[in-house]
Parts: sequence; C-alpha cells; structure tokens
Amino acid sequence: MLCRRTRPGNQGSCHFLRLGEWTHKLTTGIVGIGFLETSYLTYLKLTSSEAFCPIGGSPCGDILNSDYALIFGVPLHLVGMVAYGLVAALGLQLTTKKMLPFGIGRSSFQLMVLGTTTSMAAASAYFLFILSTKFSRSTCSYCLLSAFLSFSVDGG
Repeated sequence: MLCRRTRPGNQGSCHFLRLGEWTHKLTTGIVGIGFLETSYLTYLKLTSSEAFCPIGGSPCGDILNSDYALIFGVPLHLVGMVAYGLVAALGLQLTTKKMLPFGIGRSSFQLMVLGTTTSMAAASAYFLFILSTKFSRSTCSYCLLSAFLSFSVDGG
C-alpha cells in the first residue's frame, strides 16, 4: 500500500499498489526482448545469413541451422517469434484499461498468458536438454537467452 501525506497533520491518501499491472508490464517488456531476438534469428534463417555469435568459440550456425532448429519443417525461431508476440500482445492488452476484445474476461486472458508462458518454458527445458546432449561442445548464446527469457516470464 502506498500512502502520501498531503498536509502536516492530515492523513493524506492511501492507495493499493496494483502488483498485477506491474507484473504484466514487466512480462511484456521481457517478451518484447524475446520477440526481437527471435525476429532477428528468423530474418537470418529466411535470408540464409550467418548469425553474429557474441559468445562462444564455435559458430552459432552449427546449432541454429541444425535439424533440431526445425519443427515439422518450420524454423524454431519463427515459432518462438509467434509465441513471444502472442504473450506480448496479451500482456499489452492486460496493461491497458480498455475493454478486452471478444468479450473475454480478464482472468481468461491471464490464463492464456500463463498457458503460453508455461508451454514456452517447457519447450525451452526440452531444447536445453537437446543442446546439452547433442551439442555438448558448442554454445549458443541466443538459445540460452531465449531459455532465460522463457523461464523469466513463466507464470507472469
């Protein structure tokens, strides 16, 4: 609860800090970073460009262009970009005071965010397992960043 004194001797006004709004704004910011990262990787994949690898001795392309970077022929980066974009759109909608679209209640939107972020974290856990078993001698800073972001917003 936040309280502010207006005049000496006066109680002033108190209002509750809306933790939910702050959490949705933080979640939206984090997934915005993830959206930018996966957009960059999707662009590289679609243009057949090589990724800049800021950390690690081996080229990121070994991992980013492997068979494990595709889901039913769709680049994993594109799937991640859509997931991050969905959570960002839902988070932005939750932070506004406007009516939610299609008559969907606020709690339903929050459940959609929870379901999507939990799915993202579970997928990241699986992909980290693949990274550690199939590419044990390689590093992928983009993969690790995306996993970190996914775990950071899980339950957001």
